[in-house]
Amino acid sequence: DGVSILNALQKHGIVLIIHSDIHNQEGIPSSRIFEAAAASVVIISDENAFVKKHFGDCVYYIDISLSSEEIYAQIQNHMDVIRQNPEAALKKAEKAHQIFVDKFSMDAQLLRLQSLHSRVESFRPKDSYFSSWVEKIGALFPFKQSAIQSDLIDPTPLALVNNFDSSYSPISGIDFH
Repeated sequence: DGVSILNALQKHGIVLIIHSDIHNQEGIPSSRIFEAAAASVVIISDENAFVKKHFGDCVYYIDISLSSEEIYAQIQNHMDVIRQNPEAALKKAEKAHQIFVDKFSMDAQLLRLQSLHSRVESFRPKDSYFSSWVEKIGALFPFKQSAIQSDLIDPTPLALVNNFDSSYSPISGIDFH
């Protein structure tokens, strides 16, 4: 429902994120990093390349290539650091939340569509499906402001649009109807 997971995360205040081997091999994140950052909680994560690149020093990292005892010791060490200096941990959580808002929130992603559209427009016919879809999204989420207009009745589902950019997009699974 988009709210329950955030409430659960906030109730506990700290999230441990361990990505699957495939996530780490491909350098892609699970949705947990976005949920944790959106919830403004302290994040402990494995050394996933995407997380390190985009969230940097606002996450406490663990090396999951070590033994289970060593992984536990790393987590315990981070918990001790968090308990000893909760203000610093809170600042990390706030910074992660701001990164989420600036880079990965729905409106931030949609606002970047205009830039993406400009880059690919010269390679695609003017009557392309992508061009008409971006115009529809532009009507729903104006690119120069974040106000939403309610006059759009039939936007195209996002799942039907090809990704013409090699950047990651956490909104790829969300449909508009």
